[in-house]
Amino acid sequence: MNRPPPRGETPRRGSRELYEATQIELPHAHLQVLLRHARRKLEGRWVSGETREHQAFGLLAGRMTGTAIRTSGVFPLLRNLRGDPRAGADLDAAVRALATPSRTPLRRRGWLADSREIFAVYRRCEVVGDLVYGSYHMHKVSWKHDPLRDTPTPLDNALGVNQGIWMLIVSMVDPHQPRLRAFFEGDKDREVPIAITE
Repeated sequence: MNRPPPRGETPRRGSRELYEATQIELPHAHLQVLLRHARRKLEGRWVSGETREHQAFGLLAGRMTGTAIRTSGVFPLLRNLRGDPRAGADLDAAVRALATPSRTPLRRRGWLADSREIFAVYRRCEVVGDLVYGSYHMHKVSWKHDPLRDTPTPLDNALGVNQGIWMLIVSMVDPHQPRLRAFFEGDKDREVPIAITE
């Protein structure tokens, strides 16, 4: 997928439709897949081959319908390479510089997806004509200055720049009342509503 230019400029062809979307439509069944993933990780119920940690990350696929993105698939990712010293070294500096102080240790902050999982999702989407339009990840620790944790952090924003996709934040601060919001490239000033559909 083409990546958009720096903020303030018009996106190039290929990401323009995503950038100009005015709404994300998320069928209730897909919402449940996403929330089950987040709850399972919070509860420490791991599946085979999954990184054993209390973080959830995944990809979203769909199609443009007018100016709305209609979600057709939710793909939970299993492996976080953040703990691999070879793979996670590049992320360490960004985490040290940008991560908001929290009770979660810096070495456990951030997600580095396994490229094999990403390519598998992209290949599957190509076969059916879908587009990987976004990613999602979970926030679970309440902060004094951000008690709901339903917006991107400075680290989220830095990691989202030039990705050309929507970032969905799943706030699980209260697992019984999860919150879900969508921001283009993790930019707080570029949010669209998420419509839950049947």
